[in-house]
Amino acid sequence: MTTQSDYIGLPLRAQETVSDAAPRVVDLSRQLPPIKVAIAHGAGNVERVETLEAGEWIPWALGDITAASALDVLLRRVAAIRFTRVSGSSPFSYEVMV
Repeated sequence: MTTQSDYIGLPLRAQETVSDAAPRVVDLSRQLPPIKVAIAHGAGNVERVETLEAGEWIPWALGDITAASALDVLLRRVAAIRFTRVSGSSPFSYEVMV
């Protein structure tokens, strides 16, 4: 389940294993970079990661996830990050840390 700090600068750690197709959104509007993002790919899946910037969802620079795992560090402020399984049926997991 995701959590959110109430004040800028407080640590945030959001993690979840996702077994359905519903998008998961982590609110980062009160967080400052760097923001560490990790995703563990589900077998046979394609997962999409997007960041909310200036009111628009922007695809993650690493593209859709089709490999075993991906890790990135965002060095800019973003309002939120969204994780979506776009194909497949295996569970996948994500973690966001500030």
